[in-house]
Parts: sequence; C-alpha cells; structure tokens
Amino acid sequence: MWRLIVPLKYWQIKHPDKLKFDLYVPAMLALVLMIPLLFPEFRTNSALPVAVIEKITSFIALLSGFFIAALAAIATFGGKGLDSQMLGNGKVELVHKSVGEPDVEPLTRRRFLSFLFGFLAFQSIICALLGIGVFFADQINISSYAPTLVKFGFPIFWVVYSFIIGTIISNTLLGLFYLTDRMHRHDRGITYRKDTQAPPHVPAE
Repeated sequence: MWRLIVPLKYWQIKHPDKLKFDLYVPAMLALVLMIPLLFPEFRTNSALPVAVIEKITSFIALLSGFFIAALAAIATFGGKGLDSQMLGNGKVELVHKSVGEPDVEPLTRRRFLSFLFGFLAFQSIICALLGIGVFFADQINISSYAPTLVKFGFPIFWVVYSFIIGTIISNTLLGLFYLTDRMHRHDRGITYRKDTQAPPHVPAE
C-alpha cells in the first residue's frame, strides 16, 4: 500500500530553501486564490465556484501529462550532471524514516527532480479527483440535503484547494527552472574568499 504514496516522500527532502517553495510561496498564491471567498455571492451561488473548479481541473489534467512526461525524460536522460550531487552550502537530503537513527540520503539532481515531478503528478491527480468530487456534489444538489455542511465546509475546502493549487504552481516553476536552465549549465567550482578564515563559497543550485 505504501507504494501508492511514494511521491509524498518529497516532503521528507530537507534543504534550507525548500520551505520557500513548499510553504511560503504556495501560501501567498493561496491567499490570492482565496479572495473570491470575500464575496457572499461566490460562497452562496454554487454555479460560480463549480465553473472555476471545472476550468482549473481541465488545466491540471493537462499539467499532469506534462509532469509524467518530464518524469520519464529525467529518468532516461543521459547527462552526467544529473547524477551528481546537488551543490550549495545547504545539502539536499532525503530523510528516510526508520527505527532509531534516521537514514539520510544525499540526493543527486536526478533523484531530486524525480521526486519533484512525481510529487507534482501525484498532487495533480488528487486535485483532479477533488474537482470531480465537487462537480458530482453539485450535480446531485448536495446543498439541498446538507445546507449546513455546504455553508461551513465549502470555505474550508476552498482554502485547502487553493493551497494545493499554490503548491503545484510554485513547484512547477521550480521544476521548469531546472529543466530550462540548471541542468544545461556546467557546475562551477568552489571559490574561496580573500579572508582565509571565511568558509569557502559553494555556488548554489
């Protein structure tokens, strides 16, 4: 059963800057997507959010195909740089949960990008299923059966849904940076500061 959620191991990857792309940027994007909740008509007229979710679901369905294609390309690409460990002052590591001391695996670019696009594909599937669920609930007119649930549950759903969309956008842009730029550049060597007491500067990814 655990094999079905392996892409979620992306959350176990540790790096000082990773929180920016996993939390801060998605949260800012989610705040923008939550603006419609300020308008009563959006919360009470089901046709509006359903129409928006339908458009988003169609777009996410297209993205999921791109993520899977990118994952296949990364797995088969023959560039030597992909099998090198990621550079920078902060290591990119996958922390494997185990009994006792955690097992820490330094990641190569290939492993990192595989986890990144696998995670994006997984999120896209979840997001599409949520969209289908909302469309189905609207078709059976669930608000007539459980109006209180819809009234209080929809804002909570929209907040979670907005954060998922924000995470997909943020990490997609990170993945595009690697596919369009970083994986085509040669690694730069370590440079030392004039002050010999200062630690060497290692160029970041």
